[in-house]
Amino acid sequence: MSRFEEAVMTNDRKMIRNLLKAYITGNPADTDKTIKDALKTLDESNITVFDQADDKELVMDRACWTEEYFVDLQVDLRNNFSEERYKHMLEVGAHVYPQSNESTYFRNEDVVIPQPKKLKATTGLVVASLLLILLVVLVNGIR
Repeated sequence: MSRFEEAVMTNDRKMIRNLLKAYITGNPADTDKTIKDALKTLDESNITVFDQADDKELVMDRACWTEEYFVDLQVDLRNNFSEERYKHMLEVGAHVYPQSNESTYFRNEDVVIPQPKKLKATTGLVVASLLLILLVVLVNGIR
């Protein structure tokens, strides 16, 4: 069971909102349909997580849809988590980030991919070796 499904089952509105925000930040174009599926699950659950839309105008001219506008929408979403704004962000995200083939942050929220420790150890060994060589050169140069 995903974290989103768990949040819906426990009626955790705060977690649902946080996950929806993370999904749209990590994959604004929703190329893997995570957001679409989450919104469908949310509709079927009858849980209300969205606020009433405020009076702030949404820009409908696609020529004005930029990364900066998307960021502005993210900020506005914090103040007014409305369904209209969220769905508008999906449209803007698909327009601004069309080449996003996979999520930046959430490829699969239930799978943790460990980072190799070997790289850190190798880097440390290389740096230590270089310092040792430098020290030997300096000591031989002083004699």
